[in-house]
Amino acid sequence: MIRVLIVDDDKLARKGLISLMPWAAHDMVVVGEAANGAKALEFLE
Repeated sequence: MIRVLIVDDDKLARKGLISLMPWAAHDMVVVGEAANGAKALEFLE
């Protein structure tokens, strides 16, 4: 299973992408989301 981190500064865009994409159909799971690159790096630590 591929783990996906969604990163975008627009919260609505992140939520929309998470809800609209059929992640499981592509053997993926969303493990988190971040508002910017710095927050994404914090998440990855």
